[in-house]
Amino acid sequence: MKANPQKWTESDNWANDVETLAHELHHLLGLDDRYDYIESHADNKFMPTSERLYLFAIQMMKPPDPRGFASLMDDQFSGTLLSEDVCGVLQDRSTECIDARKEWDPKGLPAHERSAR
Repeated sequence: MKANPQKWTESDNWANDVETLAHELHHLLGLDDRYDYIESHADNKFMPTSERLYLFAIQMMKPPDPRGFASLMDDQFSGTLLSEDVCGVLQDRSTECIDARKEWDPKGLPAHERSAR
């Protein structure tokens, strides 16, 4: 895998800081982004317009994610792996898996909505 710092960082272009690379690694492990593509990329001059339009179409179909801001999979890359993120990496999104890890979640987060993910 080659890194090109002049292109947008993605799971196949590892050219950025540690937090961003951790975020991209977790894409390779099966996690999706947990941020609003439109808000994050509307004026992103580093991303081709065709790619932004593709992401905007995906965003229109995504449900709200009231816990996403606290996840490493948010666009700020400053969160943590939430219980549902850990279970996603384990490929077990069951209630039992999430409930067994919910004490790892930061205090004060909204409850995990089973149907949202």
